[in-house]
Amino acid sequence: MLFEADPNEPIETLFAKVKTGAVQGFNNRTSVFAIPPFAALLVRLANDADKRAAKVEALTRQLFWLTVGLLILTVFLLIFTAYLAYKEHNKGAETGAVRPWQSQINRAPVVHPEAPEEERTGMVNHPNRSKKKKAIFDAERHTRFKDMAKEVGASEDPKEFEKAFIRVATPNPNAPGKSSRNKS
Repeated sequence: MLFEADPNEPIETLFAKVKTGAVQGFNNRTSVFAIPPFAALLVRLANDADKRAAKVEALTRQLFWLTVGLLILTVFLLIFTAYLAYKEHNKGAETGAVRPWQSQINRAPVVHPEAPEEERTGMVNHPNRSKKKKAIFDAERHTRFKDMAKEVGASEDPKEFEKAFIRVATPNPNAPGKSSRNKS
């Protein structure tokens, strides 16, 4: 038969028949020869598209049920974790045990501020660490200054202070480490 075309033939064969029909139709000035293989090609492509759509739909269903299963597993794990946390939280409630996340501030013993540092902080000072010095107040500082001034024989006269200050503040050109350019 002249217009025979099977949709189950391979796509390449159907393309070849469409080309052949187009050439015959061009010679005869009609497109009748290309229409049957072209129709078979369209049917074949439609069938293949239906098969692929069915496969995509099946895979989409599988993906949906996998997502539902994972959500159920997640909810189960959340509930189980909450149960374990609740159980751990209430483990020492009847004995009054201290839990790690509870603040220890309210349970700290009251210690006098002038108590030794070891007693106040609960830490033992190591011998190689230097202890903090007590803060000196202004009155104590003034007393120490007066004692030092008496010890070195300082005068209370402001003129003597100015002379001593100039002598200390003025650089010595002959001091070691100074360049010889400063000499005049």
